[in-house]
Amino acid sequence: MPPRVSRARRAKEKRRAKRWYRVLTSKELGDIELDSAFASSPESLVGKVVRSSGQAMSGDFIKSHLRLLFKIEKVEGDDAIAMFMGHEAGSDYVRALLRRRRSRIDCIVEGKTKDEYRIKIHLVVITRSRLNRSQSKGVRDTTTSYMGEYLEDKTLGEFFRDLLSNAIAREVQSRCRKIAPISGAELVRSHVERMVKLGAAIEEEKANEIEKGETIEVGEGEAAEM
Repeated sequence: MPPRVSRARRAKEKRRAKRWYRVLTSKELGDIELDSAFASSPESLVGKVVRSSGQAMSGDFIKSHLRLLFKIEKVEGDDAIAMFMGHEAGSDYVRALLRRRRSRIDCIVEGKTKDEYRIKIHLVVITRSRLNRSQSKGVRDTTTSYMGEYLEDKTLGEFFRDLLSNAIAREVQSRCRKIAPISGAELVRSHVERMVKLGAAIEEEKANEIEKGETIEVGEGEAAEM
């Protein structure tokens, strides 16, 4: 009968088998380091959700109300690559934007970026006074039209940077002020989906590299456990 291994020893051996990985954003966002992860294998990291704040990503305390979500899609060596999944503004922050005798106009926009990402955005425009039906419709139509055009002309990385810099909200305010007095605008929530499957995107990237004359070795080692 084989000797029994104590729980403490098994836990120690299991921990010894683990290693540290850097968690980075995808190339679209500039390979920004998000965190580090301790895992026994690359496969155990894929699919994990990583949370960060707007303050951590931008260094600006004013962005602390933004909660950013990333999902690890693949592991390359010691680097776990995470895709931007979307964001959410803190509910307390959104409530603080509202005051008595002000109108809140909610706009839901869905569009596709230049680099084949579909983004659904919930944007709130807040006015300085209550609006009539015609003004509310004008603000909503203006916001929806602008956001549709914006997404078609931008990449995911550009959207991410504009979200952190508040450039989108500022432009919405500027356009809507021609219709009614605007107090502010906020991107309350966004959800990002990759329209091209990850495997197809990797194969396309390899094909492009081959066309450039670079040599790529593909074998069973790619699927081997690290």
